[in-house]
Amino acid sequence: MAKISQESIDLIRNVPMVEVAHALGLPMKQIGKQIFIPCPNPDHAEGAMEHCCIETRKNIMKCFTCTDTSANNAIGFYAWHKFGKSDGVFKQSIQGIAELLKIEIYDETGKVIVAGNKDYVPSVKVVSESLPPQEPRILDAVYRAFLNLCPLRTEHHKELLERGYRQDELNLYMFRSVPTYDEWLPIYKTLMEKNYPLERVPGFSQIFQPDYYKQSKFPAHLGEAGEISTEKGVVKGKWHYVCTSMKGYFIPVFDEYGYIIRLRIRKDEGSPKYIWFSSQHNVESETNIKYLRRNGASSGAPMSIAVPPAVMKVWSKGRHITEVCPMKSLLVTEGEHSATRSLISVA
Repeated sequence: MAKISQESIDLIRNVPMVEVAHALGLPMKQIGKQIFIPCPNPDHAEGAMEHCCIETRKNIMKCFTCTDTSANNAIGFYAWHKFGKSDGVFKQSIQGIAELLKIEIYDETGKVIVAGNKDYVPSVKVVSESLPPQEPRILDAVYRAFLNLCPLRTEHHKELLERGYRQDELNLYMFRSVPTYDEWLPIYKTLMEKNYPLERVPGFSQIFQPDYYKQSKFPAHLGEAGEISTEKGVVKGKWHYVCTSMKGYFIPVFDEYGYIIRLRIRKDEGSPKYIWFSSQHNVESETNIKYLRRNGASSGAPMSIAVPPAVMKVWSKGRHITEVCPMKSLLVTEGEHSATRSLISVA
């Protein structure tokens, strides 16, 4: 029996997972650029839609609870949902997607395997490239200015003290609460007026506010004028920066030169508990004005360098950690809190 043609395999592999999920009738809940769905792993008993999600622009699926439930294309995604596994069902999954979405595929001899649409075009563009973050020196300046303007709520202050931090250490490590939408507006105003560059700083991105939208809370003079071409014509408006909003607090991530290069968020509720302060740029692929994001950058997952409070007090930005803290051994821990607390306890 002839094999499925490589052209057909490539076509099905690039089908957007959201199209497959919709055709399968799966419940979906969109939060930003991610669409949360029930985990397809039959060994994952929980039905809550907060563990497994589709990253729409990269066309990948991942469950944050299961260690092996993931897919980097539509074929693997369908396999998990239809067969509860990703191995040994490659051909069946390709044919299943083709039949589900009525896409024509054929074998290496040109014989049609599944009859359907010969000119299938995906409804969602997959973007594998993202904007690079700013250099550490700029990230550090922006994050420090931002954190100094953020509150530290009573409940977060209490939790951090219960973890064993002292009051002076809370300020030293710059723990702050994630601002609400209303709290962000004066912070945004201050950062803009002081000319801090938010472009390509993970966690910040611009949204588009059409001029016809009269209920915007953003001061017009802070926005950057722009226009968007739609099927109904050109829409004029302003681009305004927003930050990832979520109930929780920030944990600064330091590199080996003492720069704050990323922020982690310890969420108040939900799983996973710890997430990155991250953003996106999707103007080349997004067609819905509501979900347009510009000049954002992904956080990635960099390592965080933790040092004792005594070293933190004298560690000036730009100096390599070995210049201020002679080391004979390196301790690797699972999270930022674990690393810092282990050093404080022996300091």
